Amino acid sequence: MPLFHIHGLIAGVLAPLSAGSQVFCTPGFNALKFFAWMDEAKPTWYTAVPTMHQAIVQRAKGNADVIARNPLRFLRSSSSSMPPQVIKELEEIFKAPLIEPTA
Repeated sequence: MPLFHIHGLIAGVLAPLSAGSQVFCTPGFNALKFFAWMDEAKPTWYTAVPTMHQAIVQRAKGNADVIARNPLRFLRSSSSSMPPQVIKELEEIFKAPLIEPTA
């Protein structure tokens, strides 16, 4: 999420840092690089908007090995409501719950 956006700044950076976590910042969202960044950063969760999540779902099948090496505790979505089918797909792919605070 861009840091000029409240979702990116608060949920993506300030809240994790205040809890003692580390933050991995990318130069922007790039669905083609998402899984390489996942392998590099070894995240325990990530946050995105629905359009980003949909792009990740589209590329997940070809990256099952990366997903298996980097299990997530949860996923977060905000800024717009998430289509129920995408929630279901994400939770099945990552075997983790999706938290949607705007629901």
